Amino acid sequence: LGMLLGTLIIIVCLTLMLASLFGWNAYLLMRNQTSIENYDIEVAPSRSRNKAKKVKHRYDIGTYKNIQSVMGQSPLIWLLPIAPWSGSKDDMGGKNEDEEDEHEMKALRSSED
Repeated sequence: LGMLLGTLIIIVCLTLMLASLFGWNAYLLMRNQTSIENYDIEVAPSRSRNKAKKVKHRYDIGTYKNIQSVMGQSPLIWLLPIAPWSGSKDDMGGKNEDEEDEHEMKALRSSED
Protein backbone atom coordinates (compact mmCIF):
# COMPACT_ATOMS: atom_id res chain seq x y z
CA LEU A 1 0.00 0.00 0.00
CA GLY A 2 2.89 2.41 0.78
CA MET A 3 4.47 1.83 -2.62
CA LEU A 4 1.16 2.48 -4.38
CA LEU A 5 0.58 5.68 -2.41
CA GLY A 6 4.12 6.89 -3.12
CA THR A 7 3.68 6.21 -6.82
CA LEU A 8 0.37 8.07 -6.83
CA ILE A 9 1.95 11.09 -5.12
CA ILE A 10 4.77 11.18 -7.67
CA ILE A 11 2.30 10.91 -10.57
CA VAL A 12 0.17 13.74 -9.17
CA CYS A 13 3.22 15.98 -8.65
CA LEU A 14 4.54 15.34 -12.16
CA THR A 15 1.09 15.91 -13.65
CA LEU A 16 0.77 19.26 -11.86
CA MET A 17 4.22 20.35 -13.02
CA LEU A 18 3.55 19.38 -16.62
CA ALA A 19 0.11 21.03 -16.57
CA SER A 20 1.57 24.29 -15.28
CA LEU A 21 4.33 24.17 -17.93
CA PHE A 22 1.74 23.53 -20.62
CA GLY A 23 -0.40 26.41 -19.34
CA TRP A 24 2.56 28.80 -19.35
CA ASN A 25 3.53 27.84 -22.90
CA ALA A 26 -0.09 28.14 -24.07
CA TYR A 27 -0.23 31.64 -22.55
CA LEU A 28 2.97 32.64 -24.35
CA LEU A 29 1.70 31.12 -27.60
CA MET A 30 -1.53 33.11 -27.40
CA ARG A 31 0.45 36.32 -26.88
CA ASN A 32 3.12 35.39 -29.48
CA GLN A 33 5.97 35.85 -27.02
CA THR A 34 9.03 34.07 -25.79
CA SER A 35 9.70 33.86 -22.07
CA ILE A 36 12.48 36.47 -22.38
CA GLU A 37 10.16 38.90 -24.18
CA ASN A 38 7.53 38.34 -21.50
CA TYR A 39 10.10 39.15 -18.81
CA ASP A 40 11.23 42.30 -20.61
CA ILE A 41 7.69 43.58 -21.07
CA GLU A 42 6.00 42.58 -17.80
CA VAL A 43 8.45 41.71 -15.04
CA ALA A 44 11.35 44.11 -15.60
CA PRO A 45 9.26 47.34 -15.65
CA SER A 46 7.34 46.31 -12.53
CA ARG A 47 10.59 45.99 -10.61
CA SER A 48 11.70 49.51 -11.47
CA ARG A 49 11.00 52.47 -9.22
CA ASN A 50 9.16 54.48 -11.88
CA LYS A 51 6.67 51.76 -12.90
CA ALA A 52 6.77 52.20 -16.68
CA LYS A 53 3.53 51.86 -18.63
CA LYS A 54 2.63 48.50 -20.13
CA VAL A 55 3.97 48.06 -23.65
CA LYS A 56 1.97 46.04 -26.17
CA HIS A 57 4.10 43.32 -27.70
CA ARG A 58 4.76 44.20 -31.33
CA TYR A 59 4.18 40.69 -32.69
CA ASP A 60 0.85 40.14 -30.90
CA ILE A 61 -1.63 39.94 -33.78
CA GLY A 62 -4.57 38.45 -31.87
CA THR A 63 -4.93 35.09 -30.13
CA TYR A 64 -6.23 33.08 -33.08
CA LYS A 65 -3.71 34.52 -35.56
CA ASN A 66 -0.88 34.02 -33.04
CA ILE A 67 -1.76 30.34 -32.78
CA GLN A 68 -2.06 30.09 -36.57
CA SER A 69 1.37 31.65 -37.03
CA VAL A 70 2.92 28.84 -34.98
CA MET A 71 0.65 25.85 -35.57
CA GLY A 72 -0.41 26.44 -39.19
CA GLN A 73 -3.46 27.76 -41.00
CA SER A 74 -5.81 24.81 -40.52
CA PRO A 75 -6.96 23.99 -36.96
CA LEU A 76 -7.60 20.42 -38.09
CA ILE A 77 -3.88 19.68 -38.30
CA TRP A 78 -2.69 21.58 -35.22
CA LEU A 79 -2.23 18.40 -33.20
CA LEU A 80 -0.70 16.42 -36.08
CA PRO A 81 2.96 17.36 -36.59
CA ILE A 82 3.03 16.34 -40.25
CA ALA A 83 2.42 19.51 -42.27
CA PRO A 84 5.40 21.65 -43.29
CA TRP A 85 5.42 25.33 -42.42
CA SER A 86 4.19 27.34 -45.39
CA GLY A 87 5.28 30.88 -44.67
CA SER A 88 8.24 33.18 -44.69
CA LYS A 89 9.98 35.06 -41.94
CA ASP A 90 8.31 38.26 -43.15
CA ASP A 91 4.90 36.60 -42.71
CA MET A 92 5.01 36.63 -38.90
CA GLY A 93 2.91 39.72 -38.37
CA GLY A 94 3.94 42.80 -36.52
CA LYS A 95 6.28 45.48 -37.75
CA ASN A 96 9.75 44.87 -39.12
CA GLU A 97 11.24 48.09 -37.80
CA ASP A 98 14.29 47.50 -35.64
CA GLU A 99 14.54 51.17 -34.71
CA GLU A 100 11.10 51.15 -33.07
CA ASP A 101 12.02 48.05 -31.07
CA GLU A 102 15.28 49.62 -29.92
CA HIS A 103 13.40 52.78 -28.92
CA GLU A 104 10.91 50.77 -26.83
CA MET A 105 13.67 48.78 -25.12
CA LYS A 106 15.65 51.98 -24.35
CA ALA A 107 12.52 53.45 -22.78
CA LEU A 108 12.10 50.34 -20.64
CA ARG A 109 15.75 50.34 -19.60
CA SER A 110 15.78 54.05 -18.77
CA SER A 111 12.72 53.61 -16.57
CA GLU A 112 14.59 50.97 -14.57
CA ASP A 113 17.34 53.43 -13.58
